[in-house]
Amino acid sequence: MALLSLIDNRPAVAVFLDLEKAFELASAHVILAALVRKGIQERLISWIEDYLQHRRTRVRFQGLHSGYRELENGTPQGGILSPSLFNMLMDQLVSLPFREGTALLSYADDLVLVVTGRGNKVASAQQALDLVSEKCRELGLKISAEKSRAMMFKAASPGRPTPHTRPEVDRSHPMLGAPGWASSCVMQSETCLVPLASRFQQIVACRVAKVLHQDRESVGRVELCRVLPQRRDLFTGKTWLSKVAEAASPLPHFDHLRREGPDRPATDYVAPPPWQPPTAEIIIRDLPASKALCTQGELLQHALMVVAHANVGSCAVYYTDGSVDTERGATGAAVVTGGETLSWRTPDHCSTLQTELLAIKHALEHALQHREGPIVLQTDSRSSLQVLQQWRPPADNVRLIITILGLTQSIAAQGRHVKLNWGPSYVGLCGNEAADAAARAATSKPAVTSKVVPSLQ
Repeated sequence: MALLSLIDNRPAVAVFLDLEKAFELASAHVILAALVRKGIQERLISWIEDYLQHRRTRVRFQGLHSGYRELENGTPQGGILSPSLFNMLMDQLVSLPFREGTALLSYADDLVLVVTGRGNKVASAQQALDLVSEKCRELGLKISAEKSRAMMFKAASPGRPTPHTRPEVDRSHPMLGAPGWASSCVMQSETCLVPLASRFQQIVACRVAKVLHQDRESVGRVELCRVLPQRRDLFTGKTWLSKVAEAASPLPHFDHLRREGPDRPATDYVAPPPWQPPTAEIIIRDLPASKALCTQGELLQHALMVVAHANVGSCAVYYTDGSVDTERGATGAAVVTGGETLSWRTPDHCSTLQTELLAIKHALEHALQHREGPIVLQTDSRSSLQVLQQWRPPADNVRLIITILGLTQSIAAQGRHVKLNWGPSYVGLCGNEAADAAARAATSKPAVTSKVVPSLQ
């Protein structure tokens, strides 16, 4: 509306500017200097300086946490103060000394440079753009030339509706710029947009599943477990219960979650004290370079070296792998040891991490019952081994991870050594290729033969 009011049916040039990673690149020093110029006192400045500087972040993925990285610039995402602090930078851009007929409009990190009036408006827009670019460099911001666009506005024709004439609106085409044949239904179908009601139902169902899945007892979980098994016609006057029940009923694993309860570890597992060494030796040898930069021969040579270092003496060697068919949604896990191939059809909801962990679990179970002496498990799932290396209690796949750790404890109690060894995938290593083929074949089995609690991360 501000743009249209500024143009007011006159010829104009508008330049829509895109700032690259505006909130991430915002300089804390520039923001603090702007606050000082506005008269903010010393103690409040110190608080805001502490709020902006020496912030750390890390990535959490399927129960695995990366190391902390310190953020040099930027305002905290989702912070209450962040929009106001960022506007300190935008205020300096908007208040630049432009020529008459030139203005810069700002909303969050979106900028529009508008030039009206007489004369060469393109040249005036370029001069103003140079001024904005120079100021952005001072503030630590960067304009993306690839994503910025310029638009020429012409004066309205004399036959345009007067303020007293109400133009007719074709409500069958509510999308701006859509051709006449494109109704909202056609556009929704072509763009594969999910209806808002369905999206709302999906979000509610996901939230219900997470509440039922969590290990921590809460009022919400107790209330949901009490009311969800009831008949829907008993929810008279309780709109939120009826909406939750309606959203949760089509959830594929709703009955399983309600019946099995939260994802808790096995009751017979006792976590070892932190000063004790782990019961399994986890070996992850880095590649000489990133996998994309290594040749197939280098990857195979590295895999053979890793296997040779791990397979010492008369040890029982297991190759494990998991597979997820993205087209059918089917999943499977497999283990190859000696001349024996074992495979399991896993539930469709399994992630790749879960199928890999299931294969490791079944290999350890087989080794506990049918093998003697040391054990070496070869896997191409680096994330599985990193999850098992975590010293903190797992937040997801709790029962599965704790079961694996319990199996390594049981094997170690027999005086046997367990190695979990990582090697790169798809490099031509016979054991890995055989396990991969068996896991893919297991996805075609008609019935599930190995169950796991759904992951909701």
